[in-house]
Amino acid sequence: MKQKLTYIYIAAGLIFLLLIYYFFFTGHEKQQTEVNVSVSPVIQKDVEVNIQTIGTVQAYATVDIKSMVTGPLLKTGFKEGDVVEENQLLFQIDPRQFAASLNQAKATLARDQATLANAELQVKRNAPLLKRGFVARQDYDTLLANAKSAAATVKADEAAVENAQLQLDYTTVRAPIPGKTGNILLKPGSVIKANDTTPLVTINQINPIYVSFAVPQNKLPALQKRLQSGPLQVKTILNDGHIERGEVTFVDNTVDTTTGTIQLKATFANENRRLWPGQYVTVDLPIEHLQNALLVPSLALLTGQKGFYVYVIDASSIAHIRAVTPGSTVNNQTIIEHGLKKGEKVVTAGQLRLKEGTPVKFTTP
Repeated sequence: MKQKLTYIYIAAGLIFLLLIYYFFFTGHEKQQTEVNVSVSPVIQKDVEVNIQTIGTVQAYATVDIKSMVTGPLLKTGFKEGDVVEENQLLFQIDPRQFAASLNQAKATLARDQATLANAELQVKRNAPLLKRGFVARQDYDTLLANAKSAAATVKADEAAVENAQLQLDYTTVRAPIPGKTGNILLKPGSVIKANDTTPLVTINQINPIYVSFAVPQNKLPALQKRLQSGPLQVKTILNDGHIERGEVTFVDNTVDTTTGTIQLKATFANENRRLWPGQYVTVDLPIEHLQNALLVPSLALLTGQKGFYVYVIDASSIAHIRAVTPGSTVNNQTIIEHGLKKGEKVVTAGQLRLKEGTPVKFTTP
């Protein structure tokens, strides 16, 4: 009987120990393996995919103003930094020597025209006499030659007059384009040299104006598709947050093999002249419109040896590794092309403490 009681006590002790292990140790282990994480559901919606890049503002046209003639500068028709209109007076070179050359050329022309008229008259008068034999053939041929020579001289004189007039016109230097002027390098009284390597002033046309930028070559198919549907609008974001809107007007015909990008230009009206040549701006280009795209917070994406992956939480609050194929990023959200379904929960914070099969406690932001 005593031995039987001993067995009962031993059995009861073992059961008690098992109960202690079950209620304490297993519960403690569960508490240790649960990880607090934040999760977010996979959402599905239509999105506009934009490319943001850095662009450089370029003048719509740049002209270095140089003189075609040499002479003293009499006056300037603008102040440096002024905005000038097309055909506005820029510089006036002393025209007197060129006016004198023009008058001399005209006088020579008048003299030689009189000579031509007399030569033609002699030919006309002697033509009947030649038929009647009163004038030798050789003398008549001389009269014809003189008339032709006089006519050639008149043509040369006319060209000289035209050239002299052109030289005189060159003394008035006008703006070939509208735009913003730079530094004036010569002042009245200075002698301007024809075709000097240093321009008198440089005009930048800034209204309208270009912004040049590059996009990755893998975006070219989407870009071409978007351009086929109509004008492609683009916006620039200045340092002060101001936004200017323009239109893509040029796509280069060659991909830059060193950078893997293709060059684009957008034209902006720039009526308020906020854009300035040489300025750097942020360019926002809508490249494609995606319907029913799957998006997750970009914080959910991790990178491993096999590529991109996320942690997905199942109905039992267990974390599982899921390989994904990410696309473009839109407002801190990443488009998922493959690997997820709408409504699935992905971990956005606490991933570093997770592994496949880890139980979690989660909150949804």
